[in-house]
Amino acid sequence: MRHILVPALILVVLSACEATDPPPGEVIGGFRFVATMETDEDDARCRFSGAPTELAFEGVLSYERDTGKLWLTSGEASREGRLEGSTFRTRTPADGPGISRRLSSCTCQMQMVEEIAGELLAAKDCGDATPDKPVAPVAPERTCPELVDGEESWRNCGCVRGSIREGVEFPDAAASCTCDVGGQQQAAPARCTIDYVLEGTLM
Repeated sequence: MRHILVPALILVVLSACEATDPPPGEVIGGFRFVATMETDEDDARCRFSGAPTELAFEGVLSYERDTGKLWLTSGEASREGRLEGSTFRTRTPADGPGISRRLSSCTCQMQMVEEIAGELLAAKDCGDATPDKPVAPVAPERTCPELVDGEESWRNCGCVRGSIREGVEFPDAAASCTCDVGGQQQAAPARCTIDYVLEGTLM
């Protein structure tokens, strides 16, 4: 799938593992994702410059039926996570401390962890159709996933609703680290988050 936007700050492609072609496991579906930044006045939010307000990318969700492993593959990158029922979660890196990054807006290095969480919904639960992507009618009793002859089927799934969280930690924050916030240099927090509301539409 083609990745539409690769912002400098976000880990969506930069930190994931190299993807395989085709995606690993059994394909659930290809989705067009849009992530919109949360902008409320939460003290835990990162305020420094450089974070895009919107992310857009295409990705394929696939999984391994016996183990519950899940992959989100986008462009040349793939993230591994877990699928439980209709909900999934990925973490990049998979475990341990975050990945080191340095931005021009901050005077010290940071460590970043990306967490993506989502729920697959049946097309009937995806809300209003859009002009370019109408939601196909689905019988009310159909679910996502659906059991067909004792096995899971994803044919009724129409969308994903979830979140992306970029967790940022400044190990050197106590050593006079500053970041650009609205054109002014301010002390970097010990840690903060960049949060997005994630919506995916079946392609």
